[in-house]
Amino acid sequence: MKAPATPSMERCCSPWTRQGMPFASSSARTSAASDSSPQVVSSWKSRSGIPKKGSGGAPRGPVGIGCTRVSRRTEAPGKRAVPPLGGTAPSRSAKDLPLSDIRRGAGWARGVVGLGRVPSLAASMKNEMHPTARPTRVAHVMYGLEMGGLEQLVVRLSQHGRERGIDSVVLALGPDGPVRELLQRANVPTVWLGGLAGMTPAAIRRLAQEVDAFGADVVHGHDVGPWLNAVATRTLRPRTPVMGTFHQTVEPQGKLRPAAMAAAMFTQSLVACGSEVRASLERWSPKLLSNVVTIENGVPLEVATGEEARRAARERLGLPQDAKVVGYLGRLSEEKGPDLLVDAFLRHFADAKDTHLVMIGPGPMEASLRARAAASPLAGRVHFTGALLEASKLLPAFDVYVQPSRREGRSLSLLEAMAVGLPTVSHAIPAIREVHSDGQTALLVKSEDVDALGGAVKRLAHDAELRSRLGEAAKREAQRYSLSTMVDTYAKLYRGAAARAQA
Repeated sequence: MKAPATPSMERCCSPWTRQGMPFASSSARTSAASDSSPQVVSSWKSRSGIPKKGSGGAPRGPVGIGCTRVSRRTEAPGKRAVPPLGGTAPSRSAKDLPLSDIRRGAGWARGVVGLGRVPSLAASMKNEMHPTARPTRVAHVMYGLEMGGLEQLVVRLSQHGRERGIDSVVLALGPDGPVRELLQRANVPTVWLGGLAGMTPAAIRRLAQEVDAFGADVVHGHDVGPWLNAVATRTLRPRTPVMGTFHQTVEPQGKLRPAAMAAAMFTQSLVACGSEVRASLERWSPKLLSNVVTIENGVPLEVATGEEARRAARERLGLPQDAKVVGYLGRLSEEKGPDLLVDAFLRHFADAKDTHLVMIGPGPMEASLRARAAASPLAGRVHFTGALLEASKLLPAFDVYVQPSRREGRSLSLLEAMAVGLPTVSHAIPAIREVHSDGQTALLVKSEDVDALGGAVKRLAHDAELRSRLGEAAKREAQRYSLSTMVDTYAKLYRGAAARAQA
């Protein structure tokens, strides 16, 4: 469905998916380029076919802390043009604005909107660790702004990289979503590339324009589709190195496979988030012509636990303080297996009146799962929250965490549950066995076996001593997956790539 355009903020409904299908298109979604749609025009002048940063005064691109880039637009015949900054804007309701707290005002740098004035490029791009040194600038390319582990990792990497001399901008293709607000809260500049299908000349040109405007030293694509688009920008910026991080084990297929193999040869590093993802990369990338490295996902380890955190989380979720709570945090999509958990709970907990199931997260299966639960006698004990910001703060509400994934890369939610000290039930698939040991930090069962899953969850729910033992062991094991270590490793990789490109 095509997202409604707003007068000033670009929105995107790119038809290609994060899983790496950048060649798809549909007439409904490519209508943004029709004569009846507004045409996006860059708000800075061109240099050799690529827009540039303004010289002197305020920056003209997506630079600054906590800003979202906005382009001037020329309207199609019969549509009212938007006045320049400082003029009188047409009346708009709050629902028309992507974020209610984004404000525009006279005197701000053209092409920039945010929470404060952007005085200069040097001030906004300050290196907090080395104030006199120029930071390394990284442009992250990802699919969209819906909530997911990949998107939250990009937010944290951008936010905490600043302390290590890494400045970031996020270039987002795809649908809008709550991650946009997380980026703003983290003061990460963000650019929406609206209405452009991936791997088209227009999309590649636009990505290159934004990379040039930010002055990026490295372009970092996340998962196959965004990574291929990032590599394609090298046709316009051949000296800017590209790297890609792969967050799942989905491999390029069909016509996409030879394109990915070729792109790998023009990529500084292919990064896997775990051993299983690395094995997947090594199956299709050219062995002698690509550089595959592993940087394991990391999560914050200093998290709130204990009775006060438990009480606050249950209050926010509307759960009884004395109930037993089984929970899941993640996308409600087929590969994550939320249907297996709902079925297991409905089948095995009909007689456990004090046990509740909480499903935190949005996804394409949400409506059908809600309907399934509502039609059962357990309707009052199965809860769906939809998308929530900072949802990991609700994990202390759980007694048992369940990760029912059919396939995985390296789940952030799984690691966050370990950091809180939760015992886990999951499937014994390779990516889970990289992290958990059956009977030591979790109970692992055969994949797709609803009865085995339900039985393991019921065993943990009824055995407080087992929960405590597994949870404490999981918390100790979580120390291997530090957010700080992950960001340090990426920062080193960025600086190395930038230095080699400048040599």
